[in-house]
Amino acid sequence: VAWIYSLQIKHDEKHGYSRCGFYATDSLPNTIDNNHGHIAMTYVALCSLIILGDDLSGIDRESIVQSLKILQLDSGSFQCISYGTESDARFVYCAACICYFLNDWRGMDLEEAANFLFSIQSYEGGFAQNLGRESHGGSTFCAIA
Repeated sequence: VAWIYSLQIKHDEKHGYSRCGFYATDSLPNTIDNNHGHIAMTYVALCSLIILGDDLSGIDRESIVQSLKILQLDSGSFQCISYGTESDARFVYCAACICYFLNDWRGMDLEEAANFLFSIQSYEGGFAQNLGRESHGGSTFCAIA
């Protein structure tokens, strides 16, 4: 549990909330200049802590919620980190789970996220990762869940 918490990046004055969450490796020093919280790693960290029986009292909830607001794009989808990365249904799923685990939905514009998910539904009823792409099981799970 302590190792998982050691991967948490909290708010600081230099970077604000743009890099908050959990990062994936401890191979670099835990400095906000070297690491960025990743939405999937934040999801996995919270899942792991819950499975291990942690009460999440060590989570900087406000930093994570504010970071989610930064990660949500105008399309309603989410990117995985705060600058120029991929965005798709997987990260909408991660964001929704994070909000649910924290019991705080302020980090997610639910209407925009729903509109994004409706926009990626294909003619056969499945869901793609993004608009105009082929649907498949993984993104359909992310959209329905």
